[in-house]
Amino acid sequence: MLKTNLLLFLILAGTLSASAANRSVSVSTQVPPPRQAPPANTLPSVFNQAPPPRQPPPPRQAPAANPLPSVFNQVPRRRQAPAANVPPSVFNTGTQTLPLQPAGPATAVSTNGLSTTTVDGYSARVDNTIITLGEVRESILPYLQQLNRRYHGEELAKRVAQAYIDGREALIEEKLLSAEAKDLGLVLPESVVNEEINNMIRERFNNDRVRLNQALAERRMTMEEWRQEVTDQIIVRMFYSREVTQRASVSAQAVRDEYERTKQEYFIPSRVKYRFILINKGRTDNDRAVKKKQAQDILKKLRNGADFETVAKEFSEGDTGVTPWRDLRDIREEFHTALENTPVGGISDLIETRDEYYIVQVVERREEGYTPFEDVREQIKRKLLAAERERLHKDLIARLSAKHFIERY
Repeated sequence: MLKTNLLLFLILAGTLSASAANRSVSVSTQVPPPRQAPPANTLPSVFNQAPPPRQPPPPRQAPAANPLPSVFNQVPRRRQAPAANVPPSVFNTGTQTLPLQPAGPATAVSTNGLSTTTVDGYSARVDNTIITLGEVRESILPYLQQLNRRYHGEELAKRVAQAYIDGREALIEEKLLSAEAKDLGLVLPESVVNEEINNMIRERFNNDRVRLNQALAERRMTMEEWRQEVTDQIIVRMFYSREVTQRASVSAQAVRDEYERTKQEYFIPSRVKYRFILINKGRTDNDRAVKKKQAQDILKKLRNGADFETVAKEFSEGDTGVTPWRDLRDIREEFHTALENTPVGGISDLIETRDEYYIVQVVERREEGYTPFEDVREQIKRKLLAAERERLHKDLIARLSAKHFIERY
């Protein structure tokens, strides 16, 4: 589920972030090589005949110069070839360095079998598109910060390792969606792109194009390159919405059936509101005799019509207020018989415990039952829709994974 949520976050988030506009970002001076064009037969159209048998991928290229945009910066920085001194088995969380994999050289695991190629700085590959360790870290950075605040030691290392795996898989899925959208030839009207660009500049840069240009310059990116990446992002969102979000539906009967199937989850035990008069027994035999006589006299007065609240304020040696709704299972056992058998507004008999006498008045009672279907219908519908979207998501990714070459390092 975390992996799916990360993918949805990557898809739904925009290209630019306001927080990054106000801080300086250091950029490597290394200029990546130009993007290599994929082989003509890498992505056969889904509208043509069945794709030919999978071919071995082209030789590994340095990361492309114009990737899909990162969601955590205003403008994604130009993808650099991974630094040679960053071992893939280590992931820097910002406050400490944590192991993600067993120590030793990373081994590339391919969908075609085990490869013994040692890599350094690469996380995964979809066709001829490289996903770097830095991209994975950037995609899960907010989550890593949360983990650093909540966990320590081995538990932190375990959770960071899982977050890395989930982040990598989410990026792989993003690349699969992008490749399929391009393979299908999906395009956008210029007006849609212009509107999105203008909205982003207005909302994230306060309509200040100077700030936008500064952010672009810091990342060695032109306006046209950024515009293309925004276009790609919108197309991916549209494609995903068409294939998953818009297809997910749940019938009214399915919602009703789910309610009946899980009805026990909506069971409401009997509950009661009450108040009481407390008289402590005292420590000596003489005190106990006096206190018992006092409790009996109070009960007699109440039986004769005295107002319970008034008498409680005068004589009770404990709280005199009305309790909130309480389940009998949460109330001391000595009260159960009185609370079950005394009618609403009625007065119980004298209740004796080891150290006290109690007189209870039942103020309100709710009999056990089930939350009405109408009260939980929308809740159940949302749950079923989420499950259906998850199913459609998995089916889509499985289909795309079978069509494209995927390699994990």
